[in-house]
Amino acid sequence: MLVLVFTSVILLFISGVSWPKENIPAFWRALGCLFPSTPGIQGFIRINTSGATLSEVANEYQLLWIQTGIYFITAGLIYRFQIIRSRKRLLKQYNYMKQKRTLK
Repeated sequence: MLVLVFTSVILLFISGVSWPKENIPAFWRALGCLFPSTPGIQGFIRINTSGATLSEVANEYQLLWIQTGIYFITAGLIYRFQIIRSRKRLLKQYNYMKQKRTLK
């Protein structure tokens, strides 16, 4: 929970809400695009303050869907790796116990 509190302030500044987006260095803007909060906040602000339509915030919308796809694939690959790793451990433990039983 402490990590969430620590990162929320940083992500708020990177998103360009409390600081002008043009004054944020390019590195920090690029880093902010890795988090869904940045395009989400930018799109939400444009819709609320300017009355923008969904087609006017299409870039933010597309970026959110791209992030969703990338994060989904990453989570699936990590989950697959964890399943394979736990299966190898289980087989190793099974073979060890099987050998131990045959020695008795």
